[in-house]
Amino acid sequence: LDIPPMRDGDSYAPGLWLAGAPLGDGAWAGATIYRSTDGEQSWDVVGNMPYRCTVGTSTTALAGAAPSETHGSSSVVWDAVSTITVTFDALGQLPIASFPEQLVLDGLNWFHVQSDDGTFEIIGARDATQVTSTEYIFSYLLRGLRGAAGGIATRRAAGAKVTTVGHPTEAYLLWLPCDGVASGAVQSFRFVAPGEDVSDVESVGITARWRNCSPFPVRDV
Repeated sequence: LDIPPMRDGDSYAPGLWLAGAPLGDGAWAGATIYRSTDGEQSWDVVGNMPYRCTVGTSTTALAGAAPSETHGSSSVVWDAVSTITVTFDALGQLPIASFPEQLVLDGLNWFHVQSDDGTFEIIGARDATQVTSTEYIFSYLLRGLRGAAGGIATRRAAGAKVTTVGHPTEAYLLWLPCDGVASGAVQSFRFVAPGEDVSDVESVGITARWRNCSPFPVRDV
């Protein structure tokens, strides 16, 4: 995931959050993560992912809004108007439910919402209304969390990819420090399930484009 640091301690060096889930709502037996930095000539184990992540797709548009956090204030503004409906392909370890405002401020019910053009924001949802076993409507939102407010003023169309990123992130995401990887270098990853060989799995490739972190809003410091 190409997102701002979710934990303050991850702000000092470049890195990635890795997320994994089964196809559909199938069983998840965990995965060993392999990385190659030499054009897939060799592979190194960089971590294990015992828990699946919650991933899905929005089926309604998310209206534009102002960011809930600002750089000049420690207060937040809730978006009490907008809603987003999400159908989940896989449900992770943590429950999807409504939570008190303070728990959402502390990181529960946070989601990375990314459009096909690569623009994204991080939202927090106080209210989660279950429609079916895999469909939820999220409302009373925090918008543009952790400084991820680029483009949120415009309407985000349905079809965005939605991934859980809230705390405790260690429960379903894998943090991979990449301070030894040069900007512009290509990295390939393979998520290998128990019983599989690294040669059996398709690669996911990224090109590193490290950049300095923007200052976090006051509330996050």
